[in-house]
Amino acid sequence: MDYLNRVRQGVDSQLRQIASVKRLLEGKLDRDTYVRYLLRVAHQYAPHSPKVMAIAASRCTDTHPELAAYLLHHAAEEQGHDAWALHDLHDLGVPDSAVKSALPVPSCDAIIGYNYYVAAYGNPVGLHGWM
Repeated sequence: MDYLNRVRQGVDSQLRQIASVKRLLEGKLDRDTYVRYLLRVAHQYAPHSPKVMAIAASRCTDTHPELAAYLLHHAAEEQGHDAWALHDLHDLGVPDSAVKSALPVPSCDAIIGYNYYVAAYGNPVGLHGWM
């Protein structure tokens, strides 16, 4: 547990050095950064979250039923977050054409692919750091 806490603290420290994270924590996040974030949530991240969690849950049903129930419950809670992001983009006045033409970000695709791998082939407990 000490090791995991040290890793978490290290990641937290690194995240806090990123300019956009600093601005967010100071309450000064600019609109363009928020729009880019929402585009990633709407098109890349949120559509996959419930699926990844459900895959992991399916692997735990016989051996760790409590973990399977938790993952399925959390997967259900994650459904629709992409629609929330799309609504926020609309409320911010982002044109539908810009939303539809948003290109995937390779780093986001990489973490999604890794999470599918962990859920389907690795240890589903590994998703907890991502969740």
